[in-house]
Amino acid sequence: MIGLIITLSIAGQLSVIWGHKSMLIFAIIMALMACILFGFAQTIFLLILARILTSISSGIALSVGMAAVMVQGRQNYNLLASLAASVAMVIGAGSGPLLSGVMMEFVENPIITILL
Repeated sequence: MIGLIITLSIAGQLSVIWGHKSMLIFAIIMALMACILFGFAQTIFLLILARILTSISSGIALSVGMAAVMVQGRQNYNLLASLAASVAMVIGAGSGPLLSGVMMEFVENPIITILL
C-alpha cells in the first residue's frame, strides 16, 4: 500500500521526463518480476518484495496510463477522455481478481498457472 501511494505521487512527474511508453514498459517488467517472485517465493521476505513490486507497478500503470489517455484525448473531449481512462482502469482492476478467482476454482495447480 505504501509503495502504491508513493508511486502514485511521483510516477506522473517521471513520465513527463521519461515518457509514457517507457514508464508503462517499466511497469510491465516490474509486474512480471513480481509474478515470478510470487510463484517461486520460499520465504516471507520474497513474498513481501513481490508485493512491493506489485504495488509499484500498479501505481505506475494507473497514473501513467490515465495520463496517457488524457494526452491522447482532444482538447474538446477532456471530460470524455478522463471518464474513459477511469472506467478502463476500474474494469482492469476488477477483472484481474475475478479471473484469478475463476482460475483458482477450475484450473489444476492454479497457483503456478495464475502467476506465470
